Amino acid sequence: MTELKMTDKAIAKLQKLMPGKTILLDMDDGVGPFSAVGVCSLNTHFNIVLAAPSKVTADFNVELSSPVGPVLVKDYSTEYFGNQPKLDLGMGDIFTLSDESGLLDGALGTITVDEDAEVAAGQSGPAANC
Repeated sequence: MTELKMTDKAIAKLQKLMPGKTILLDMDDGVGPFSAVGVCSLNTHFNIVLAAPSKVTADFNVELSSPVGPVLVKDYSTEYFGNQPKLDLGMGDIFTLSDESGLLDGALGTITVDEDAEVAAGQSGPAANC
């Protein structure tokens, strides 16, 4: 199991947002209910999704350990970061994702999905090949 490292600032922000929620690190590729449109470009984009446990789908089938508890990801999305993924806060108090090679995404979106929220269907199955 890979560990998602976090700075103290990232931990503090997540702890304010997460009560009663499951944390997902969602690669924005059009797969699953939180990524309605995958973008075929040279960019790789991630979102932090704080979801009611009942809204988490089987697409999120790998667990990363972290200082705030488990973080779920899509199994193939781990190919986009190395052995030392790290969550931090950048300019404007926005989450950033890096690994031992450098910055992977300098502006992660933050999505909160409550129990009564309607969630987009998204694509099921593997990510689209571009």
